[in-house]
Amino acid sequence: MSNLFTPVGRLLWPKLVTPSEMSGKFEVTVVFDPGTDMSQLEAAADATAKAKWPDGLPADLTMPFRTGDEEKGPHLAGRTYICARSKTQPQIVGAQVQPIDPEDIGGIYGGCHGRASVSPFAYDVSGNKGVSFSLNNVQKSHDGDRVGGRMTAEEEFNELPQESLL
Repeated sequence: MSNLFTPVGRLLWPKLVTPSEMSGKFEVTVVFDPGTDMSQLEAAADATAKAKWPDGLPADLTMPFRTGDEEKGPHLAGRTYICARSKTQPQIVGAQVQPIDPEDIGGIYGGCHGRASVSPFAYDVSGNKGVSFSLNNVQKSHDGDRVGGRMTAEEEFNELPQESLL
């Protein structure tokens, strides 16, 4: 199946420079506002599942779409989200398709907005059956409020007075 593009959403917990310690993969969670059209992603996930299990879908099938609640954090409450992962590092571009250095901490951060190029795949591993999305590349569309509570150095500090400089 060809690559799909997620709708623009909020990018959370991006691990695009070094793999996640938990999964060992590059990953990003894309959070969508209520009412976002997810039909293309849903159709691709359904088709992938039906191709893997043509004689009928398993009763315990896990699909890639999650719904957040307040317990998981205010940025997820009432929103649908997906997590896409890859063993290989994705490329990152901006809204005008200009390359963004993933090591530029101001470029991609938890809370900015963008979309991901993803590919659906089915899995059947150790009794777990489901469909997930592989991460291909990421496109940042615009800035947003930083999530995670950490300020950038530019936000935190003021200029030092001239007399305090040595």
